[in-house]
Amino acid sequence: GQIITGTVVQITEDEVCVNIGYKSDGLVKKSDLVTTDVKVGDEIAETLKDGREHIRQVLKMIPYEKFADNCARLQERVAKAAESCGRKASEIKILPVTKFHPLQAVEFACKYGFVAVGENRVQEAAEKIAAADIEMSWELIGHLQSNKAGVAVKIFDRIQSVDTIEILDKIDARAALLGKVQRVLLQVNSGADPAKFGADMEDAPRLLERALGLKNILVEGLMAIAPLDQTLKSAKICFDNLYNLRESLQEKFSHPLPELSMGMSDDLELAVEAGSTMIRVGTFLFGEREK
Repeated sequence: GQIITGTVVQITEDEVCVNIGYKSDGLVKKSDLVTTDVKVGDEIAETLKDGREHIRQVLKMIPYEKFADNCARLQERVAKAAESCGRKASEIKILPVTKFHPLQAVEFACKYGFVAVGENRVQEAAEKIAAADIEMSWELIGHLQSNKAGVAVKIFDRIQSVDTIEILDKIDARAALLGKVQRVLLQVNSGADPAKFGADMEDAPRLLERALGLKNILVEGLMAIAPLDQTLKSAKICFDNLYNLRESLQEKFSHPLPELSMGMSDDLELAVEAGSTMIRVGTFLFGEREK
């Protein structure tokens, strides 16, 4: 069986986090440990029950001071980008992306003053939300499978990745059962990237029209993920397309769409220039993470 050796650094309801090396921690389910009364600071060395191999390795969080420094550098970039195109830095929000990071990443974001974080996977977010003891708004930015829509409505304050009528209807039905109006963004593949999710540009009006007819949905704007392109030309096209689509949809449906969630650390300057109101940033703030 697999042996876990190291210092216990964190204990959640279901898991024990053990420092197993210079740069990594190991997460193991409590039920797999022979010892049942471990505490933070304990040194452990034991074979997991029944020969199980259930150690999940994660990269250690960077120190908070490093995170805060990264935040300050990012805010400076956003401020310069805004100034260069005649915008105010306050018009652009930063959404820290905490996917694949432990709950501590969310705690860092809260401590720094962020009011929302982005998660990619419904199940991972559900576990963090259940363990979190902080005030935080949670946004889903990853693809939403229809079979996860019910859970997503229950736990997320906003879902940014709504791209089909089927998903809209499932969200609305679940929100109605919960007595909730679900805030959403419509994800549009405005870069026409076959590798990306999102409604096609020409389907966006139909998607919005459907959403506006649903009582338990509030559409607050649009979201896009730019294609990967070393020259960033594709990103510029993607962002400009989304901005122009937003303008035409607002005019056609007389419904405000204030949020334009577009841009990450590699292309945020182009996104800000194109009118982004929210950039989504993970690695630049928290460092690399385990996939």
